[in-house]
Amino acid sequence: MTAIKVDGKLATNANEALAPHAAPLFARLGSSRMAVVEIRSAERTEPASDEDREQSVKVRIQHLEVANPEQEETLRNMLRALHMHRTAYGTLNEEGELELSASTLERAAGEVNAIEAARLHVAIDRWSEYGYRVLSRSKTTASELRQEFDTVIKGLRAAVDPAALNS
Repeated sequence: MTAIKVDGKLATNANEALAPHAAPLFARLGSSRMAVVEIRSAERTEPASDEDREQSVKVRIQHLEVANPEQEETLRNMLRALHMHRTAYGTLNEEGELELSASTLERAAGEVNAIEAARLHVAIDRWSEYGYRVLSRSKTTASELRQEFDTVIKGLRAAVDPAALNS
């Protein structure tokens, strides 16, 4: 795994965007601001094969914009949605239907778009995992591969259109 290190030096425009917030953040230790950030890889360390160190990448805050108070809730919602997409989990049941985990459904908090995005994320994850398992088998015939590929296609189609399971 690659270790991530954050470069303390900000790009000029990121520093300019943060400057008006420095005094209030200093005055109220523990206070926070919502921001949109772009990071850029600035340096990498690739240890020699005989070294007992892990590779690392140093990232620098390249662009940054701080939200005003009226925009903060929008960014918080975006943060929650991105987190939910990254951590969505579920399984395929015996019928090939997707079942989202209770924690994913709880994080989605009933938001239809969030639930659908999580469902599709899990479908891609589970069906690609299935495909990798099929490909890792030895001595699979071309006919068996076609049949397994057809299963994956039907599973992905059913993720987009659950009614396709019955056709």
